Amino acid sequence: MDELVYVVSRDLLFAGSSHQGLSSSLGDFLRRCAVHGRFLPRGEVESDPSLKQIIPYVVLFDADSIFCVQRLPAQSESRLHGLLSVGIGGHINPLAGPAGFAELLAANAGRELEEELYLPSRPAITWVAWLNDDSTAVGQVHAGLVGLAGVAANGIAVREARQMQGTFVPYTGLLTLRPKFETWSQLVLDHWPSLMAAGNSPPRVQSSWPAGHHHTSEDK
Repeated sequence: MDELVYVVSRDLLFAGSSHQGLSSSLGDFLRRCAVHGRFLPRGEVESDPSLKQIIPYVVLFDADSIFCVQRLPAQSESRLHGLLSVGIGGHINPLAGPAGFAELLAANAGRELEEELYLPSRPAITWVAWLNDDSTAVGQVHAGLVGLAGVAANGIAVREARQMQGTFVPYTGLLTLRPKFETWSQLVLDHWPSLMAAGNSPPRVQSSWPAGHHHTSEDK
């Protein structure tokens, strides 16, 4: 059975605009994800730019260092092989029972971290921005939600060494490697000081997320 992934119509997600890049204006974006999102088979949406697959994109940091990974050829997304990344992310899949978008986002982001990394405990995630970049084939069918997670670097390592390599690198060192990063990570690094400032502010949008109705492929 094909994997079900969470998608939102491009027109509904962006309200007819064509924003490119990173935005810290989360409120409307999260509400549109909650109200207009549905689950569809991944095979139906991987090449359909009229739909955006929503991807939690979590950045781990310890003081002034950020966890950086390189995707190796054994990793499933061939379009990202060899590129560096500061984001750990994956598709949003259904939970066992009914769930609102906030719960879906938190559960899937946490699951992805635990699948990819050895962690002493599941870290708290603060959502600070969203990403859209239609300049690449991957970006045309995905939109990202950027989350920050402060952690202690000791004890964190990549689980599947065949698929990824990872280590903490000072932010200033990552800037010198910018051309080697996937475009989403380039955007995160370009806005890092302001993202950190947002991450240290009290969250203002979580309590206003509507639960929405989350469709499966049978609802079409």
